[in-house]
Amino acid sequence: RADAWARGDIDALRSLRHQDLADVCERAMLGGQFASKYGMDRLEAEARAKWIAQVESSLSKHRVAFATLPMREVLSPDGLVAALPAKGYVVEAPASEAAQ
Repeated sequence: RADAWARGDIDALRSLRHQDLADVCERAMLGGQFASKYGMDRLEAEARAKWIAQVESSLSKHRVAFATLPMREVLSPDGLVAALPAKGYVVEAPASEAAQ
């Protein structure tokens, strides 16, 4: 993963699993009847909506914005970066090694 990142090898990064142990724990805690009873099952959706709102706010004020995200959120078809085109933003992925 580190070598692929250093080389900018997007194809290799996409092919690697991005299992996040924190994600497994979160899903265990936020799933089920207890979480639903106390609204905890909505936390992930609320956090995603807040992140996108912050991106929009930042980009409305600045030409360039910077954010850090787990690779899963960057590369996944249902990640946070993938949600931006639906809001009208253009997201350009780095060129893959095959295209260079």
